[in-house]
Amino acid sequence: MFSDSDRRHVLLAGGTAQEPLREVLAGILPPGWEVVEAESLTQVRFWQQMHPCDLLLLDSSLTTEPDDLNFLAAPRQTPILLLSNVGLDVLADGSRAWQTSVSHWLPRQLALSHPPLLAEVFRQVARLADLQQKLRQAEESLTQCRHQVNRLVELLWQAVPLEPNSVWLTQRHALERLHEELTRSQRHGEPLTVVLGEVFKGLPPAAASPPTVARGASSETAPATVGAPVDSDLAAWMAQQVNRNKRRHDVAGQYGPNGFILLLPHTSAPGAADCCRRLRQGLESPGERPEGFPPVRVCFGIASYSSTTPTINSLLSRAEERLEAALARPEERLAW
Repeated sequence: MFSDSDRRHVLLAGGTAQEPLREVLAGILPPGWEVVEAESLTQVRFWQQMHPCDLLLLDSSLTTEPDDLNFLAAPRQTPILLLSNVGLDVLADGSRAWQTSVSHWLPRQLALSHPPLLAEVFRQVARLADLQQKLRQAEESLTQCRHQVNRLVELLWQAVPLEPNSVWLTQRHALERLHEELTRSQRHGEPLTVVLGEVFKGLPPAAASPPTVARGASSETAPATVGAPVDSDLAAWMAQQVNRNKRRHDVAGQYGPNGFILLLPHTSAPGAADCCRRLRQGLESPGERPEGFPPVRVCFGIASYSSTTPTINSLLSRAEERLEAALARPEERLAW
C-alpha cells in the first residue's frame, strides 16, 4: 500500500512507554513511514497544528484528564491508536474526545509484549489514515468543482442572452431591455406596454381561488408555476410560437419557469390585448400544436407605462396583479 517514495509520519506520544514503543515501532513500520516523537500533549497539539501527521500513537499515561484531548475531537482529525491498561469504555466516560477520536485501542502490555499484534493494528489504522487522506483530497476536489460550476453558472447568467433550447431572451436580458425601452418612452413620451404570460398544461384553473404569482420584478426571481410544469420541448415550441406571432420590434423573453414577458413599444393596452389574443390562438389552437404535445392554456396580464407606473418595479408589479386577475377569468384569461 505504501511505496518507498511515500513519506508518511506517525506521531509517537508514548508517555512512560516512549522508549519501548520506539523500539517496537522501529521493527514494524511499513516502508515509507517515519516516526516523529512528542513528549507532551502540548507538543502533540503543536505538531498537529503546524504539520499534521498521518497517525497518532498515544499512550494514556500522557494525560490524566480526558478533556485534555478535546482538541482531537474535531471531525476528520488524525486517526489515533490508543494504548492503555484501562478499557476504552472507562476512558470514554464523559469525554467526547475519547469517544469520537480514538480509532483503535490496545492494552499497553499486550502491545509491547506482542509486536506482531501491534503491527497488525498499526496497519489497520494506517489504512484508515490513507482512506481519510483520500477522502480529504476528494472533498477538496469536489469543493473546487462546485466553486467552478457556480462561477460558470454566474458567467452564463451574465453573458448568455438567450434561453437554452429557445429563441428568446433570458429573464435578466429581457429586464435589461425593459429598462432601455422604459427610458426611451420616458424621454420621447411614446407608449410602452408590458405583457406577462403564463402557460400551463390542461384546462384553466377555477375562478374561485386564483394561484398566486410570486413577485419577481425587483429580485429577478421566477414567478410560481401554474398548473403542470412545462417540459423543455414544450417550452421551446412555446418560445417559437410567441416569436412567430409578435412584431419584429417587440421583445420576448423568459419570465419564470412557465412564463414569458413581452415588451411592446409604441403600443397601448388595447393594442396589447389584441396581440395577446393572437398569441393565445397560436398557442392554444390544436392545429398549431405539434403531434404528441399536450394542450396548453395561457393567461395574460397587461400593464402600460404611465404616471402611476413610472418605474420597472411598478410596471411589473401592475402586470403581475393583472396576471393574477386573468387567472381568475377562465373564459377570457386576459386582464388589462
